Amino acid sequence: MLLTAVFPLGSEAQLRVGLNTDSLKGVLAAAPSDTLRVDTYILLGQQYENNQPDSALYYYQAAKSLSERMGYPGGIVHAIFNYTAVLNVQGDFQKSLSLNLEAVRLSKEPHLTSLLAKALVNTGVVYQYLNRYEPAVDNYLKALPSLEVEKSTQALSFVYGN
Repeated sequence: MLLTAVFPLGSEAQLRVGLNTDSLKGVLAAAPSDTLRVDTYILLGQQYENNQPDSALYYYQAAKSLSERMGYPGGIVHAIFNYTAVLNVQGDFQKSLSLNLEAVRLSKEPHLTSLLAKALVNTGVVYQYLNRYEPAVDNYLKALPSLEVEKSTQALSFVYGN
């Protein structure tokens, strides 16, 4: 059984494909080392997920590294969400779990609590892939209150289904 968790990031979907990679590389070349560059790395990585996953991982790692240098934990978490989606498809669940646990830890910072539910669900998914159902359910249950407050019917449906 293959489970996929794709949650909205702000007002846009986590995965945005079909964008022009040359245009994104142009934006990347002109962007200062700030949140715009981080977001562009992530968007560029998303363009490669389905056909060149190693390139996607490269761009997600670049987003994470830049976010770490900038002290931008939100960028780190968003990069992790995308990076681990590729790892899950590749079957590298241990590395995915480690990174998702990092995302949970970072999302507990006061200004990142809106990402915590997504990080918990993503962590639950990986535990489920590893046939570790008790921690999977624990993470799903921890995410439910936030998802219910957000009235995120798509995310709630996913979590209730698991």
